[in-house]
Amino acid sequence: MERRLNMQIKHLRWWIVGLLFCGTALNYIDRNVLAILEPRIKEDIHWTPEQWGLIHGGFWLAYAAFALATGRLIDKIGTKIGYLLIMGWWGAACALHGFAGSVAAFVLLRFALGMGESGLVPATAKACSEWFPLPERGFAYGLASAGMMIGGIITPLFVGRIAGAFGWQAAFFITGGLCAIWLLAWQLFFGNPAHHSLLTAKERGHILKNRSVDYNGSPDQSDGTRVGLGALLLMPQVWGIAAARFIGDPVWAFCMAWIPKYMSDVRGIPSATIENTVWLPFLAAAIASFASGAIASFFIKQGMNPVKAKKIVLILGAAMMPVGTAAFFAENYATALACLCATAFGHTFWVVATQTIPGDIFPSRYVGTVTGSAQMVSSLGCMLGMYGVGTLVSSFSYMPVFILAGLLHPLGTVVILLTLRHIDAMKRRLLQKENRLGNFIT
Repeated sequence: MERRLNMQIKHLRWWIVGLLFCGTALNYIDRNVLAILEPRIKEDIHWTPEQWGLIHGGFWLAYAAFALATGRLIDKIGTKIGYLLIMGWWGAACALHGFAGSVAAFVLLRFALGMGESGLVPATAKACSEWFPLPERGFAYGLASAGMMIGGIITPLFVGRIAGAFGWQAAFFITGGLCAIWLLAWQLFFGNPAHHSLLTAKERGHILKNRSVDYNGSPDQSDGTRVGLGALLLMPQVWGIAAARFIGDPVWAFCMAWIPKYMSDVRGIPSATIENTVWLPFLAAAIASFASGAIASFFIKQGMNPVKAKKIVLILGAAMMPVGTAAFFAENYATALACLCATAFGHTFWVVATQTIPGDIFPSRYVGTVTGSAQMVSSLGCMLGMYGVGTLVSSFSYMPVFILAGLLHPLGTVVILLTLRHIDAMKRRLLQKENRLGNFIT
């Protein structure tokens, strides 16, 4: 298609962001259908809180096990084919949920869904690093990431109606099938900007001139040789980002998987009310996704180095998180929901910055691997968090969970501030290792 069309599209990189936006929206639609329909499905499959935690733990176990592998795969085979593979897999896994009839089946299918969805963040980050110069990259990634939240907004607005009209099984068939439409558009329009025939010469020059730069804006001097995975993972800048995600991301996993259940089981909120209002935290998160990228990009355009700009965003996001603890103590549903909106805003403001840092300090050939490693560790934290929440809720109450949710992001921010230092020295060491390795590629 790219070769057959005898035309060029102005501002094509922003159309590419639109594709990424839709891809992330589908990701969250397929991920959140189960949580939204939990009150309906449990009428047929009577799971306990521990089993509910086990089901979601299966998703995060797969996410953790395959995030690094999918990131590495995308670095090796390219963003276009890599994204096709991961979405095709997760779309099929989502649709198959409609055939599940037991807790064990849901555990296995959540595991399969997690396998495919584990590649979303590495693929999106790598696509943005390929298509956007550094000053625009944070904003572009924020736009693409906002699709996740838009997916979270629209999911409860239509899956409940589908389930009410045709049964909960149909909701999985339809949402999984939507991926096929996106895959066609991706195959037709995504490509390498270096030789994309739909890209104007002016925009191509803008992208390529400012894309391959290091932390201080100097040209990337490597010949493309990559250091080994082990050497990469030992860098503090890599494991520091991963550790921060391990600490902070389980809060969002809890919000997605447990909040509808908490509102139904503890506060007695009707399913229809939950389905009609649970999208509000995702709206707050969507706004935060735009705001996080826009503020970081503003600071960078004013001459601030990218990591310092992202650290400011991280601190601001972490400062909002303790508000979420008040949701447990709120006297009414509206107040609790408002507190959860603050949690959603703060987390997304925070996590967009952490997810874009690898693209700021590492060459594009490492972005999938570095981001994938952070996703792997983050998912391990989410998996443990799901099991932990189930245990705490069964043995005590939701109170310790909400208290922890307000404290983890500030702790993760401290980790980032301590490990994301000496970036210039890290870049020099990385270049020296590449030069010594020559053409050796792990």
